[in-house]
Amino acid sequence: MNRYQLILGVFMLFTLCNCTNDIEGDKVVFQHATLRPWFDNNCARCHSKGKNNYLHWLYNPNDFETSFSTHYANQIYKLVSEGRMPNDAILTDEEKQTLKTWYENGRPSR
Repeated sequence: MNRYQLILGVFMLFTLCNCTNDIEGDKVVFQHATLRPWFDNNCARCHSKGKNNYLHWLYNPNDFETSFSTHYANQIYKLVSEGRMPNDAILTDEEKQTLKTWYENGRPSR
């Protein structure tokens, strides 16, 4: 084995190890300073694990990608805009605008 093959082999092994760690790594936590409390107050009471509507959508702030996939984010935005969600709560125009701003800015996790 020549020096080039050895370097290439080590590089490939390092790359494969990093890919595995990225796939199995920690999930992104939802830490948005404004929207995290918004979702905690308006959504978690029905859509967190063990609640009555968690099978329709599971709000898990420790798994941002799943909670706010494009499909779910579109549905959440639509239902809130139409006044159909959250149940048993009337959002102010400011609260709706806060969600709209977050949604239109690509749904940042922070």
